Amino acid sequence: MDEQVMLEQLEQVAKGLEVEIRYETMRKEAGYNPGGLCRIHGVPLIIVNRKAPLGDKVQVLASAIKRFDLTGIYLRPGLRDFLERAEPGRTVRPGEIGETDENGDGEE
Repeated sequence: MDEQVMLEQLEQVAKGLEVEIRYETMRKEAGYNPGGLCRIHGVPLIIVNRKAPLGDKVQVLASAIKRFDLTGIYLRPGLRDFLERAEPGRTVRPGEIGETDENGDGEE
């Protein structure tokens, strides 16, 4: 699945969770920050660096969305797999999802 499609699907999940996403220009003074989840007056908000590479935007949304209870939310199988594999400290790119190894079973 390509990164643009993944980003759009993650945006739809956030919308379904009623979580606002804001694409903002981040100041350079604090160094590079792709964004993240925060709460303002108890309301969750995902802030994404407008100038971040597409892959970083996908990672920001995935990390934020994983923090919510997704059991009652419909997720496309590829997206669910991506979210399950996206862990803190490990970057999983959309191109890794659905790939299989030499045996064709996806197991290493």
